[in-house]
Amino acid sequence: MKNFKKISEEVIVSKSHLEQLSHKNINFLISKAKNNKSRKFRLCSHESDNDPVHEMFIVHPKGIYVRPHRHLNKSESILIIEGCMDYITFENDGKLKDRIILGDYKSKKKFYLTNKENSFHSLIIKSDWCVFLEIIEGPFERNKTEFAVWSPEITDKNGIKSFFKKYKGNL
Repeated sequence: MKNFKKISEEVIVSKSHLEQLSHKNINFLISKAKNNKSRKFRLCSHESDNDPVHEMFIVHPKGIYVRPHRHLNKSESILIIEGCMDYITFENDGKLKDRIILGDYKSKKKFYLTNKENSFHSLIIKSDWCVFLEIIEGPFERNKTEFAVWSPEITDKNGIKSFFKKYKGNL
């Protein structure tokens, strides 16, 4: 992949004004995820944090913890490219609100969703690797993402185990 700028071990940004991706590119993104410490990777097709729309091809491995969060006054859309996940939403107190089972188009599962409410949500990756397109309103402002106070910090290994036990068990 030539028309990209490396931002970190986990992120590259497209430099092209006419972006195109193929199956080969998706395999490249998965290989980048496999070979970094976090085992996740993203390709941003938007140019800057200030862009009005952010489009990101994201790779997550099975077992990754996505801390429950919500985007204040922003909608978020997800389209599954490869793999499957549960998109879970929560009440403000952490009670499970909804679980949407998502898979790629060939899986015959729901493959797309848009969340227009400011609900806390998380992802539980069900396949070895899940590749998805996430589209969210920009600009990116850290203070517009709120993490659930009842959810474990990403450094709390015991809390994360309990989180998975609680929410994976509710399949």
